[in-house]
Amino acid sequence: VITPASRAPVLKKAALLPEEKQLLVLQDKEASVTATVKSIKADLSTIEGAIKQKTQAETVAKRRVEKLEGNIRKIKDKAAKEMKKTAKKETEKELKALQQEKKGLEKSIKEEKKKLEKAKKEVKDLRKKVEGQKQAVQKKQEELLKKSRQDAKRAQERAEKEAKAALEKVKKAKLAKKKENEKKLKALEASFKTKTDSFKSLLKKARASRSEDELAKVKKTISEAKAAYESEKKALLAPI
Repeated sequence: VITPASRAPVLKKAALLPEEKQLLVLQDKEASVTATVKSIKADLSTIEGAIKQKTQAETVAKRRVEKLEGNIRKIKDKAAKEMKKTAKKETEKELKALQQEKKGLEKSIKEEKKKLEKAKKEVKDLRKKVEGQKQAVQKKQEELLKKSRQDAKRAQERAEKEAKAALEKVKKAKLAKKKENEKKLKALEASFKTKTDSFKSLLKKARASRSEDELAKVKKTISEAKAAYESEKKALLAPI
């Protein structure tokens, strides 16, 4: 009895396939019928041995009958002749019983031989079925392996497609952000240019006023505005 072929490593270990279960059933039947064949052969051997013994005993009995018949013809004494006749009848009775037993054994051996031929044929048929089922199991396992590989390939392709789509989405988002930053940068530069023009006017007025406090205040305002501009510009130009 063989065990079904092991699954390929890519497949998960699961319950037996229907084809594998059927293979095991056929193998069990084959083993059972093969055991029956052996048992019948053993019975036949026993019966053949018994027939041989009966045949030997039959031969001995026939010889005794023949010997007694010879003695009966030769003996003249009536009483002795009757004794031999009685012995002959007993031997013939024993011979007949042996022949009946032998006949019964010969009938049994015919029946056992028929059983043996039937069992042999069944074993032969089962072996063919087992071989066919082995091929069915192998074919099914190959189909499952092929499907598993196809599923894995499709899953990989799907994952690659999703990764590519996600990457494209990120690229588009970065491009949109870059364009937005460029737009903001232009607006910032335009705004700062306007402020710079305004600061020049304020600085001119502060100097004209000759007030150190006013001049310091204007310079501080210009410095803070310039720092804020540079900081925001740096943030807008930073890599996305």
